[in-house]
Amino acid sequence: MKQEELLQQKNPNLLAFLPVVDRSCYKENPAKQLSRSADAILKSSLPVHEKREALLQALLLVGYVYNQELMIQFLTEVDELINLEESLAYQEIIKKGEELGEERGKKKALTETLLRQLTIKFGKLSPAFAELIEEQDCNTLQILADKIFDFEKVEELEKYLMSCS
Repeated sequence: MKQEELLQQKNPNLLAFLPVVDRSCYKENPAKQLSRSADAILKSSLPVHEKREALLQALLLVGYVYNQELMIQFLTEVDELINLEESLAYQEIIKKGEELGEERGKKKALTETLLRQLTIKFGKLSPAFAELIEEQDCNTLQILADKIFDFEKVEELEKYLMSCS
């Protein structure tokens, strides 16, 4: 299907597919295809908030088909024209990304702290044991940090971890 055919459908729900409908065009000149797609969405008769949603949906599809450089170029182009940060879908994606980043950061900090504490308490840890600690989720790491003084030997801690699995 060509872009023109999709536009003739006069269905605003299809606008997000503009960057990916004409395979020969996006393989031949991907930057032009993306620019034409953005222009078509921006020039549509949709209200601004619906244009934002269509652009965000298009951006998600662009990420599957185009390389990262072109995706960033598309994002930059449409962000200058319509502030995507105001889109509820965009805000939700950012929120989820932030939550995931916070969770990873928390896990990393807990892991590093716990490994330092265990090294101080028990001496040099085996690589296998350190890996066992690194594999734990945040909740288990927090419990271990709270119970670190309950364990007298590394073997007790290993046994505890095996019982949690």
